[in-house]
Amino acid sequence: MPELSVVDTATGLFMGNANIRPLSLTVFGQPVSWTLKKYKRILLKHRIDNDVQTDLTLHEDSVVD
Repeated sequence: MPELSVVDTATGLFMGNANIRPLSLTVFGQPVSWTLKKYKRILLKHRIDNDVQTDLTLHEDSVVD
């Protein structure tokens, strides 16, 4: 199962528009924000056109199909 890592700037994974994807940024981001808060981190987001880029990346040891 892929694991997420946090980077210092919003240059990681993109989250898209809720109109075309079943997982909106709000649905994804809220539980992630709560989890990161426990580790004194903040979910950073940067809007680029209709997408939002986050400060989350796949951990280097994750296997991606």
